[in-house]
Amino acid sequence: MDAVFNYASHHKWDAVVLAGDLVDNNSISSHNAGNLRAIDGETILKDYEHIQKNIMDPLEQATPGAQKILLEGNHEYRAERLVSAQPQLAGLVEAQYGLGLERRGWLWVPYWTTGKTWDNGKASFGHGRYTNLHHAYKHALAYGRNFYYGHLHDIQEHTVERDGDDSKFEAASLGCLCEYRQFYMQGRPSRWQQAFSIFRFQKNGHFNRYTVRIFDHKFLDPEDKLYKG
Repeated sequence: MDAVFNYASHHKWDAVVLAGDLVDNNSISSHNAGNLRAIDGETILKDYEHIQKNIMDPLEQATPGAQKILLEGNHEYRAERLVSAQPQLAGLVEAQYGLGLERRGWLWVPYWTTGKTWDNGKASFGHGRYTNLHHAYKHALAYGRNFYYGHLHDIQEHTVERDGDDSKFEAASLGCLCEYRQFYMQGRPSRWQQAFSIFRFQKNGHFNRYTVRIFDHKFLDPEDKLYKG
């Protein structure tokens, strides 16, 4: 993250899009209902405080003036599911309130709840839904337009064939910015890849995408400059 913040601070951005699962909400995960030892000491409040201090604050400092967009992922939705079971918590535990998005001036996009995407030019951004082996192919067919997402934490892309020079579109999973060895993986190998993507848009909506993979806390940007954490 330090390498990414360093890179971001050396450029001017119109928008920064976080594709969901910014908050883990592990303390209210249904997967841990019978394993309270796994969440000992964790709380929703601690999650929100950690995210604001370690991600949102430095990101805002690195990208002044840029619009900030947070897409709702399935992990943010865990709080919505809690409110459905205990409506008296409404307005207290949901990510958009716990992270102070309105106060910070961030745009909240309820993707997981409503399917709403954030669109710019000829690109649409969401958290993603499908988890099969060829998930980029599935997302491309389901959305029928250029669609970019996280969810699977790996890098995968698929282009749908169409007749005509500029009528093709793609779906792509853009990697993650998280630790690889999560406790719930139990040492299993994964396809996860630390990465982020840069989009440069033309006035007509066409764009170029540069997906930057991070290795050992370092990466080369599209201009061949090395950044490291």
